[in-house]
Amino acid sequence: MKRITTLPSLALVTALLSACAVNNQSTGTRGLGLTYQSAIKPVSDGSFSIEAEAAPLAGRQSGADAVVTEQATNFCELKQKKMTVVKKDFDSNLLVNGVVRLNFRCQ
Repeated sequence: MKRITTLPSLALVTALLSACAVNNQSTGTRGLGLTYQSAIKPVSDGSFSIEAEAAPLAGRQSGADAVVTEQATNFCELKQKKMTVVKKDFDSNLLVNGVVRLNFRCQ
């Protein structure tokens, strides 16, 4: 009887812990952990935005920061321009994963 009530509780906890704070367009690895990245989106002021989440073994906030910086730099290099940071926000998801949101311009 106890097992029946334990399974739904376990499923709920698993679902809550697997929540992603970013709009996950792609998943990657960094170090031994997973990273989740959004697509690069244009912002109305002419800049672009990207966000990433990194698990503890992927470096948490420093890992997420490295991912967004690399993606933004590559995006601008394809346009033969240099990436400049407009705004960078650091956060966490479930007090475990690091989240970074980057607004940038290609100049």
